[in-house]
Amino acid sequence: MTKLRIVLALLVFALLTGCAGLLPPMKAYEGAARDMRDLSVIKGTTRFNSGSTDIPIFDGKSGQYGFKEIHALPGKHTMTVRVSDSARLESYSGSKNVTFDTEAGRTYLVHGQLEVLQTKPLKGRVLVWITVEGSDQVVAGTPPPQR
Repeated sequence: MTKLRIVLALLVFALLTGCAGLLPPMKAYEGAARDMRDLSVIKGTTRFNSGSTDIPIFDGKSGQYGFKEIHALPGKHTMTVRVSDSARLESYSGSKNVTFDTEAGRTYLVHGQLEVLQTKPLKGRVLVWITVEGSDQVVAGTPPPQR
């Protein structure tokens, strides 16, 4: 029975992360489409063993299923990041607000991790941090401590 639960959890996870890639990016600015070199790209990340992120609210605009990718003008942005972790065969989730500055032509990755402090009753904290794609440079938030 446990093996069946693991297989089903993996299947559901694969379907959810695969379907998230089918959603078009959110255009978080007014007017006509712009050259990608003039925009900032913000992407949620998926990490099976420590949490996946999506952005349900970006600069006050909400998405029904959360956004996985956002195209925005450079500048200061505020977003709510939802972190989900189903690696333990139970679903844990939490959210945190983050404000940060973006630059044109850069892609930012939104990372998250749920740190479980106790299980009964469930208690923990949500860690959210943002890096520049292609580097470990943290531009906002709090990454987990190095081990």
